[in-house]
Amino acid sequence: MAVFLYPLISGGIMLIMRRCVSVLILCLILASCGQPTFAAYNAPTSTIGWELLQRAPNTATPTLTPTATPIPTATPTATNTPMPTNTPEPTPTPIPPTATQVPVADKVLYLSFDDGPDPNWTPQILEVLARHNAHATFFVIGRSAYSFPDTLQAIRDGGHTLGNHTWDHASLKGMSQHQFNDEVQTTQSILGIGGTNCLRPPYGATDGNTTSFAELNGLRLMLWGVDSLDWRQPGTEAITNRVVSLARPDTVVLFHDGGGNREQTVAALDAILSQLSAQGYYFAAPCQ
Repeated sequence: MAVFLYPLISGGIMLIMRRCVSVLILCLILASCGQPTFAAYNAPTSTIGWELLQRAPNTATPTLTPTATPIPTATPTATNTPMPTNTPEPTPTPIPPTATQVPVADKVLYLSFDDGPDPNWTPQILEVLARHNAHATFFVIGRSAYSFPDTLQAIRDGGHTLGNHTWDHASLKGMSQHQFNDEVQTTQSILGIGGTNCLRPPYGATDGNTTSFAELNGLRLMLWGVDSLDWRQPGTEAITNRVVSLARPDTVVLFHDGGGNREQTVAALDAILSQLSAQGYYFAAPCQ
């Protein structure tokens, strides 16, 4: 019996000794690495070395978890505080002008008459103008002014002014300076009191020399903004409607008091002045 038990006992002792040596070696290794020694250990039945490395003892030193160091916030640099700007005062809303607030001069219409004086039609036109307290410039033909001095004087007496429309209604376009002077200088001398330095070229025809020739004679050109087209004799209503629809403040309107039958002009002028007066216009001579 002893023969059989001896090998078993000796083998068990050898196994225990080998395991103890293994544990001792492991403890030395762990001690060299700064790990704590085990106070007690119950060895498992197999693979002791690897399991000891994998098992964490209850007395292990807790691992310090590093906390994030807060990043210091940047101190804001001083900025220049903008100077306060002056707040503009609100613009007052304009009040729409009433009829009494509108200056009369804002709605002036300038009246002009060509080709007179005519002893028949000019006095009738002067009567209409007087009735509406209107004034005008009459651009006269030199030879007519010479022939009808009384009619010319009636224009002056009515408070109107006179302008130069050449001696015989010849076109100034293409004229030499000598011809030009003959046309305007004699007429200008006839105008006398009430005469102005305004020259209206017949037909409105001019060329590159017209202005300079006029200036050499001390004259300035005066044309128009609205042509009534009364010289076509289109009818009283047509003349009236045209002028009323085209009238604008500071516009010069062209009529005729000579050169033909001006019955339509006389009738239309009365209607035109009535309607435009109601719109706040007043009527003046373009040349003073």
